[in-house]
Amino acid sequence: MGEGGRHRAGPPEPVAFHWQGWVMSSLLDGIIEATEARFTGGPGIVGQEHDLANIGGTSEDDIGNAVWALAGPRGWDAAEYDITAEAAAAMLREADTPANRARVVAELRQRAVRRAGLDTSNGRVAVMVAGEAARKALWHRLGVQVRDAVTSDQAITLASLDWRVLKVPTAYRWGDESREMGDVFALVRSDTGAHLGTVGNRYQVIQNAEAFRFMDAVLAEHGARYETAGAIYGGAKVWLQVSLPEAAFTLAGNDRVEATALFTNPHDGSGVARCIPTSDRVVCANTLRVAAGKAGDAGLKIRHTGSIRGKLDDARRALGIAVKGFERFRDQADTLRATRVPDHRAYFGGVLDAVLDMTAARAKLGAERLADADILAGIIAGQEAKERAVKSYQRAISERSDLLGDILQRYENERSGLGGARGTAWGALNAVTEHADHWTGGRKVGTQQERDGRRMESILTGERDGMKQAALASALALAN
Repeated sequence: MGEGGRHRAGPPEPVAFHWQGWVMSSLLDGIIEATEARFTGGPGIVGQEHDLANIGGTSEDDIGNAVWALAGPRGWDAAEYDITAEAAAAMLREADTPANRARVVAELRQRAVRRAGLDTSNGRVAVMVAGEAARKALWHRLGVQVRDAVTSDQAITLASLDWRVLKVPTAYRWGDESREMGDVFALVRSDTGAHLGTVGNRYQVIQNAEAFRFMDAVLAEHGARYETAGAIYGGAKVWLQVSLPEAAFTLAGNDRVEATALFTNPHDGSGVARCIPTSDRVVCANTLRVAAGKAGDAGLKIRHTGSIRGKLDDARRALGIAVKGFERFRDQADTLRATRVPDHRAYFGGVLDAVLDMTAARAKLGAERLADADILAGIIAGQEAKERAVKSYQRAISERSDLLGDILQRYENERSGLGGARGTAWGALNAVTEHADHWTGGRKVGTQQERDGRRMESILTGERDGMKQAALASALALAN
């Protein structure tokens, strides 16, 4: 909107895309709803918590119990708290009075709240989880938990997503006159009036209800069920996830791999809606996008311009192709589980070489020699410029070392070695994917919300996804 911009007085009519077929109750909804009503009397809410002060559960006096109470069922996750469990325990240990300990626990909780970015715009935590596995994975223990599958209409209500996005004309003041900006629009929540983002006139809104209707098609075609749904950052980003039980599999050693499809829909004008099939190791919740080939992969991106209906149809078909890719991934996982890694450090180094400008060979040269090479190549000139280049190279070398160190630590942990997987290509692959999903180191640029948003996008489709795909390709090369 720009400085001085404001919304037009009075509630405007939404300039949004409407598709009558997607706002009608689906046949699938009717079947599930009738089944729920017959056997459970409804969606079967088993618990709910909307007080952010209770994130992660309640604390205990004992230091160990207090730390555990803040952790999810899978244990402490430094990625969520932006601090290690050891550092958190030290903070609690140094709190020598009950009041100081309560203060430290409150601070740790606030860290978790900031990391989660949960939407509480209407007084409720906008999260819904269905099924026992999803409930156990709910690290923050907030939102609504239901016993079993729900309909799309129920999921929208339970996840507090029953609001629309309005595309509102914007205006600016010129003296005493209000002038509309014909090519700039504000995206506004219909229930709170909150400004989510600013877009141009070609932008088409994909409403929450439309996104769920899209996933209804997946439910009908692939035996899927809704597992989680919710919003973060005040509704700026909405997600919903379905599980695909028919595509799940278990490797030797009880290493369970779940198949899911994740739909993300930004309402801030920052990107495209995506529907991505992913694998999920139950023991760690690190994910790997299942590649579906060039054509199918491209069809999973849904831009907010042009014919939204046609793009949703294309994406649904592409997702169907991708879901079949889980069968291929299961065969690949079996192969990787049986393949030994002769030198895991070399494997990890090769993966980093594939995604970082600072390769192992360049890092070995050192910052000084790299800067000298730039001078010889005419890229930089002058002592001051060289010093800046040396510092930049030193940061890159240090970051590479930190990444490798984190991957090696994850490779040695219990999760990576589940069922004797350590030393195999499967164990090495999962060390990289776990790092890609949970690493929070590096330079802190921008606000926490901006950093978390970039991290989520990177995990799904950016640099971190590229790292996971490179790790898979390198692991399969070892098997050939």
